Amino acid sequence: MTGFMPPAKRRIDRAELGAFLRRRRETTTPPGGRSATLTQRRTPGLRREEVAALAAMSANYYEQLEQGRGPQPSGAVIGSIARALRLSPDETTHLYALAGLAVPRPETAAPGVDPGLRTALASLSGTTAGMICTGRGDVLAENEVSVAVFGRFHGGPGNIVERWFTDRPWRNALVRPADQERTSAAYVADLRASLTAGPLDTAFVRRLRATSAEFDDLWARYDVATLRAGAKLLTHPRGLLELECAVLAGQQPGQRLAVFRAAPGTETESLLASL
Repeated sequence: MTGFMPPAKRRIDRAELGAFLRRRRETTTPPGGRSATLTQRRTPGLRREEVAALAAMSANYYEQLEQGRGPQPSGAVIGSIARALRLSPDETTHLYALAGLAVPRPETAAPGVDPGLRTALASLSGTTAGMICTGRGDVLAENEVSVAVFGRFHGGPGNIVERWFTDRPWRNALVRPADQERTSAAYVADLRASLTAGPLDTAFVRRLRATSAEFDDLWARYDVATLRAGAKLLTHPRGLLELECAVLAGQQPGQRLAVFRAAPGTETESLLASL
């Protein structure tokens, strides 16, 4: 059963809340989509008073939130700010979490790999790669097609996000350098979104920020978006792989099955069958 968990164990993160609001405000187009020259607007995006007016609150109160001061905002206040900043569903959920408010997530978490996802992984065809991962990118299970495409993760150092940002030879062999920027941004935005499933592993984030300047720069953008279906173009010693990726959520909090499938009758399907 799923529902809303009480916020008893969640605290407001004032510094992160303020930084997130400021960053999103600076990247939000003024009402009506109108552009403005630098002489007309001294700051990018919306002004604080504009956000406050759109959210029907005092400018002083909104300023306190951006500065990490004042009382904990209510759910109604956070909802109004989210609408004023035109946040995406993922960004809105992230905002609630930073404010210390309840976010939708499963009520219980049993240990181990999600049985439904494990069954789905075992049922994949011999030309479809699949891996079960946690929200932060730990690979819990993978099939042999996945091992042939991405290398082995399960049973060893098995975090795909950490490997992406710290193992450049592996990354360059998998994705052409010109196509890597979108994947990097997607991984970091998804890692921020994983906060909605529970407390974020701050030690993991600190380690990546210290070892990867690219990750550090992307983390400072405060982009929030969960990984979703899309096309993937991967490289392999035996040729290019044109794949469709789908991400399926399980019952265990944060666990997902990533599936990489070739279109029937394509060269990619034939190549995967021969691996």
